[in-house]
Amino acid sequence: MPYDDQPNYRVFLIGVIIILIIAIPVLGIGYFFLAFESVGATEYALQRDTFSQTVSPDTYDTGLYHIGLFADFIRFPATAIAVEFFEDETDPSMFPLDSRTQDGLLITIQVAFYYQLQRDQLYNLFVEYGYKYEPVIVGQARSTLRDVASRYTAIQFFNAREDISIDMFESLRVDLQTLFVGTSLFQLREIDLPDAFEAALERVQVAQQEYEVAKYEQQSALVRAETEVLEAMARVNITILEAEANAQAFVIN
Repeated sequence: MPYDDQPNYRVFLIGVIIILIIAIPVLGIGYFFLAFESVGATEYALQRDTFSQTVSPDTYDTGLYHIGLFADFIRFPATAIAVEFFEDETDPSMFPLDSRTQDGLLITIQVAFYYQLQRDQLYNLFVEYGYKYEPVIVGQARSTLRDVASRYTAIQFFNAREDISIDMFESLRVDLQTLFVGTSLFQLREIDLPDAFEAALERVQVAQQEYEVAKYEQQSALVRAETEVLEAMARVNITILEAEANAQAFVIN
C-alpha cells in the first residue's frame, strides 16, 4: 500500500515545486513594487513603522524611496499655507480678531499671512503636536495678534497703522517660530472700531482739514500782502531813480 502512494506523493511534490517556482518571482516582484513609496513635489514626509508606530526623524523630499513593506509615509505640505482671518469665513477659527485697544475700546481686525513648515523641524513638530498641528498654529496666531492689538490706543490704529502692522508681523514670526513654523507675507487688511469713535475721529479729521485750509489761506494772504509791499517799494525805488535821472539831465542841459 505505501508503495502505491509513491506516485501521488511525487505528483504532489512536483506541484509544490512548480507553485514555488511561479510564486517566488511573483512575490519578489510584488515586494519590489510594494516596498517603494513616493513623495510628491509639494510634500515633505516622515517614515513610520506600521507595526510599532515609531517615526523616523529623517525628512524625505520629493522622490521615490525604498522603505519596505511594513512602513509608510506621514505627509506634510512643503508649500506656504494661507491663513486669513476674514469676515466672510465660515470656519469660526478663521473669523476676524476681536480685541481691546490699550484705552479699552473694542476693535475688530482682519489680517492675512502665510506660514510654512520648517523642513528640518518636521519631526519635532510631529512629536509635539501630532496630526493636529494646524489648529495649534492658528490658535497661537490669534492670541499673538490680539496681544499686539492691546498694546496700542485706538487713535494709533489710524496714525501709526504701518508701525502696528510691522509689530504684528514680527511678533507673529517670533511666536510661530517656537512651533517650528516660518511666517511670511503679513497683511493688516481692515480695522473696525466702534461707530461713535469713528464718527468722532472723522469730526477731528474734518476740523484738522479746516484748520489747515484756514492756515493756508492766512499764509497766502500774508504772502500776498508781502508781495504788495515789495511791489510798492519797487515802484518807489523806480520813481526815485527816474527823478534822479531827470535831475541829472536838467543839470547837464
